[in-house]
This record gives sequence, C-alpha cells and structure tokens, in this order.
Amino acid sequence: MRNDTITIAKAIAIILMVAGHAGAFTRFGTHNLQSLCLMPLFFFCSGYCFKEKYLSEPITFIKKRIKGLWRPYVKWGLFFLLLHNVSFGLHIYNTGYDCYGEIMYPYHLKDFLYYAFKITATMTCHDPMLGGYWFVHTLFYASIFSYLIIKFIGGG
Repeated sequence: MRNDTITIAKAIAIILMVAGHAGAFTRFGTHNLQSLCLMPLFFFCSGYCFKEKYLSEPITFIKKRIKGLWRPYVKWGLFFLLLHNVSFGLHIYNTGYDCYGEIMYPYHLKDFLYYAFKITATMTCHDPMLGGYWFVHTLFYASIFSYLIIKFIGGG
C-alpha cells in the first residue's frame, strides 16, 4: 500500500509557500518561515525520495536530473530570454525596473548570447519573468552535490 506522508508534506509546504509569497506571514512576524522551514522541507522530501539504485547507476541519475531539471530550466530560460525585448515593447519591463540589483535594459545580440550561455552552462541569469526558477537550478546542484556525498562519503 502506498504511503502518502511525503506527498502530504510537500502539499502542505507548497500551500504555505504560496501563502508566504502572498504576504500571509509578514503580519505575524514569521516572514522567515519560508527560508527556515519550507525550503529545507522541500529538499528533505526530495532526498527522502532518493532511490538507492542510482548509487550503482550514476549515468541514469545524471540523465534523470538533466531531463527533469536542467532541460526545463534551459527551455523556459531561453524562451523568456527571447521575449526579453518584447517585454520592453509591451511595457512589462522598463529601464526603471530593478531586478536582482541591476537596472533592466533592452538586450543587444551580445547580451542575448551572453545570457543564453549563462542559462545553458550554469543555470543562472534567467529573465525576471521566471522569478521562481532559481529553485530549479538550486535543486539541480543540490541533488548532484548530495549524490556525491551519499556515494563517496556515505559509503554508497
């Protein structure tokens, strides 16, 4: 019989994350709940679901991570990168918009190539329209790092 405990934990964490992003926790002085509790809960649930068969099949593990995390990140990162200047034309972005400490501006070909490289090679520098996608690259790197720890330090 299937145990839904982890699924329920993830569902509760997602609901609380949405509530946090909506500002629900700022009222009660618990604004750090997301970073202190919810993100570790997501990572714990992901680690709990790790299948030990991957310890003897590292290529399968890497392929699964690339297919499930890297490919969607790159696909959507490049898609929204291509829409960057369109967003300026539609007044979604403007030069007064501060994103990650930098002023937004329309990109030239050199900028597109630079950001396409960063998105593809390092899973960073995605367009602001993909704001929450920082989680995908963090999960990708954390899963690879955790795999290496489990494999080589954990005695796997």
